[in-house]
Amino acid sequence: RDEEKASLIAELTAQNSRLTVQLKESSAVEASLLAQLEGLKDQCSMRKTSLQDHVQSLESLKAELAMVTDKKSDLERRLTGSLQDKENLMQQLDEANDRIVALERQLKEQEHLYQNTLKELERLQRSHDTLAERIGAPDPIDTTDTARSLHAEMESEPEDQDDGWLRSEAVQVYKQLRALALQLNTGHDDDSGLHSDLSLTSLDGEEGETLRRGALAAACADAVAAYATLEGSRVRDSIAAHARRALERERQIDEKNEIIADLSSKLSVAEVELRAAAEERDKLLNDANYSSLQNDEAVAKARQERDEAIERKKAAEVALAKTRVELMQANSQLYEAVRQKVDLGQQLEQWQMDMQELIDEQMKHKLTTQEKRRKLPEQPPPTRTSRLLGFFHR
Repeated sequence: RDEEKASLIAELTAQNSRLTVQLKESSAVEASLLAQLEGLKDQCSMRKTSLQDHVQSLESLKAELAMVTDKKSDLERRLTGSLQDKENLMQQLDEANDRIVALERQLKEQEHLYQNTLKELERLQRSHDTLAERIGAPDPIDTTDTARSLHAEMESEPEDQDDGWLRSEAVQVYKQLRALALQLNTGHDDDSGLHSDLSLTSLDGEEGETLRRGALAAACADAVAAYATLEGSRVRDSIAAHARRALERERQIDEKNEIIADLSSKLSVAEVELRAAAEERDKLLNDANYSSLQNDEAVAKARQERDEAIERKKAAEVALAKTRVELMQANSQLYEAVRQKVDLGQQLEQWQMDMQELIDEQMKHKLTTQEKRRKLPEQPPPTRTSRLLGFFHR
């Protein structure tokens, strides 16, 4: 019985030793599991923190994309406005070219009208000279016995019908010339200093009198000078109006050039802002690409939005470059229009100087004619018989 107890005690002791060893092993396993659990907890908390960081980065990226989209929309609006301004400038350029062509055509018409007027005045002058030769007072004739007898004979006869017709025609021409001179002189400004001293007096009582020698020439010269003065005044007014319109067009072109320069500067600033935003966006996207959530759905969506934003940015840059080229072309065309306008203004100024010289020559001719007329001695009015004798001598 003692042996049984001893073997039982030994067996229990061995079993106790084994259980102690197993307990130690279990404790070690438990400690290892606890350490792994703590590591997993740390990993989980780190993952949560990283996820929050990436979510915040994603939100920031979305906000940045929204801002870039807004800037892109603003740039598109500015681009549309620039295109509209360019179309308006092109339309105004076409209108300016049409205006220049119209002014050149009007200038040619004025020159043609002026040449026709000079031809008409020359024709009237020739007609006047011919008529003056026909009705002019004859030179004194020698008084012979035959002339005296003829004189005495013709005093008793009625006035010749041809002589009366010529007198009547001369008086009518004289009246018409004086009326024309008065109408032309009253047709422009009286303060011009060119107003003639002619006045439309009644010539009803002159039907039976003789015209003073040189009266028709003086009346014709006054009519020519008055017409030249009126035509010169009209031409000066037309040139002044053209000059005012040219100055107004130049002012508008200067304003458009300033607007174009302002738009160009705004486009440059917007392009710089767009590049800065794109660089910042690329930086954020690169930071997101190296995270542990590369396969996350939100990151994939952000990448897609980034690619779309890059494509839109490229399209906007191309459109901006095209707009800048078109604006440069519009500027060159506007400068060409300004140069043509300056050339036309110089031509108009030269024409105005030529017209002024012509008017001065007309005035000198008129003054010379009046001076010669004043120096001529007044001839006594010829009698009826002397005029008839003059016809016979002719």
